[in-house]
Amino acid sequence: MDLSVSTADADVRAACARALAADPVGNTALSSVAAWLQPGDGWSAVSADGAVAARSQPSTPLALSSEWSDVSRLIPAVAALASIAKINGPVAAVEAVVAGLRIEPVGLIRERLFRCDVLHPPSGVAGAGRPAGGQDRALLLDWFAAFQHEAIGGAPPSRETAAAVDRALSGDRVWLWLDSSGAPVSLARRQSPAYGVARIGPVYTPPESRGHGYASAVTAAATRDAQEREAVPVLFTDLANPTSNAIYRRLGYRPVSDYLFVRFPY
Repeated sequence: MDLSVSTADADVRAACARALAADPVGNTALSSVAAWLQPGDGWSAVSADGAVAARSQPSTPLALSSEWSDVSRLIPAVAALASIAKINGPVAAVEAVVAGLRIEPVGLIRERLFRCDVLHPPSGVAGAGRPAGGQDRALLLDWFAAFQHEAIGGAPPSRETAAAVDRALSGDRVWLWLDSSGAPVSLARRQSPAYGVARIGPVYTPPESRGHGYASAVTAAATRDAQEREAVPVLFTDLANPTSNAIYRRLGYRPVSDYLFVRFPY
């Protein structure tokens, strides 16, 4: 299996576009690679049969497309990188790459990709949703960092959190749910549509505000926003969190396939 490896920005973008055109739902993570690509910091590998692996910068996940069936040539290419922080993609492909790298991950999350074709919004949740704006930046900085810490066991450097928040406020849309007093109690990010798909995430509710249906309500708002842009809403869930999985199913999300996210010492 031939493998074309490149660090040229144009090649990384072309690799992501190829994967998204082939499977826009299953390869939704590649849309983030293209959107967050840092000039000169990206990396991509494309197999002869069209499978793609790409990342936007060394600190972000290496995303594997759904087309990988043989990673034998990919493993030495990844091993040759100066560093690797995270890998995400279909379970079998990620497991094979991790085994080939012989580096013990420091974190592992089994995920499931869901899509929503018919939304079933919750009823009876107190409050209302609204898009976040620049005045909410400080709150988003705190909540994005808290989500990362809770989801993967460690928050990224503050500069990376700030960059993620600024991207969300400028290119995507973050929905806030306000309780009956007008205080923000939950958020859901609707990422920009790519090839007809818009991913929802992160979804975060501070611990003291959980159990009131706010996450369901704000996710429904972000989902409706995606559908109004004629995009298919998708999201990833942590299979170890039965609460969130049940919430999304009630909203009309149905499973597509399973993925694996691993984090290495970096």
